[in-house]
Amino acid sequence: MRKAVIDLGTNTFHLLISEQEGEQISEVSKIQIAVKLGEGGIEFGRIAPPAFERGQKALEEFRKVLNQFPCEEVHIIATSAIRSAENGKDFIREAEERSGFKITCISGMEEAEWIAKGVFHSLPTMSHPYIIMDIGGGSVEFILCEGKNIIHKQSLDIGAARLLARFKPSDPILASELGLLKSYLEENLSGLMHQAQDAGVTTLVGSAGSFESILELVSDLPGYESKSIGPACFIIPMDAFDQVYKQLLASTKAEREQMKGLADYRVEMMVVSAVLVDTVIKMARIDKVYCSLYSLKEGVLFG
Repeated sequence: MRKAVIDLGTNTFHLLISEQEGEQISEVSKIQIAVKLGEGGIEFGRIAPPAFERGQKALEEFRKVLNQFPCEEVHIIATSAIRSAENGKDFIREAEERSGFKITCISGMEEAEWIAKGVFHSLPTMSHPYIIMDIGGGSVEFILCEGKNIIHKQSLDIGAARLLARFKPSDPILASELGLLKSYLEENLSGLMHQAQDAGVTTLVGSAGSFESILELVSDLPGYESKSIGPACFIIPMDAFDQVYKQLLASTKAEREQMKGLADYRVEMMVVSAVLVDTVIKMARIDKVYCSLYSLKEGVLFG
């Protein structure tokens, strides 16, 4: 069966078309368009007119692709930027009129559920508690798990686009700005991280996105090779993450644009995303980090 999922993210719209046979999926087409839906409006609770139009045009492009690859099922999921914007319903209404799509706007808790379902399919059986983390532009989802069971899930509006809009860091980020950012994150994450510690969590599983970029940057370090632990899950060594983290903190936007493996649409937000990861590692006393290549899209595909 051929299925398509469109994930309307805050920074990027993703289209994934796959052939599915039972628990196996094979990619037919995968497209990302950097719409930056939160640019110029996320801090005011609106989708700004230029971003609004970028999003609409991206969906028109996706419609053309889907006309080339007809699917038996098409799922279009709207997340943080659209659900929290006062004109989010207007965006959905216009998108349905212009592109003919039926769009479902999900809550942060539903988003966490779909992310977990996707990540579960990438992992081996885990014998100890762990936490899944998905960094979006608008929100960050956390799912505490035992095996393939969810203990607790939470969605926080501390996504990378919101952090950039709130703190407007220099290029490169200054030590004083880093301190303010980390203090803000520690305040917002305190309760959840204590809960993770109480559950005995020492493993972090990052869901695609920024974690894929970190994995690519780690793989480019001398002496490091990607090692998998599951069908679509790879180890990010702690010492290698530390190297990449320091490299990102010291980098300018122009330097990040030249980094091998760092996608153009992640260049701007990669520093705050790395700070998010480092903060979680330190607060939860994480000693193992994995990167799952699966996320919400695969969760929807597997149902």
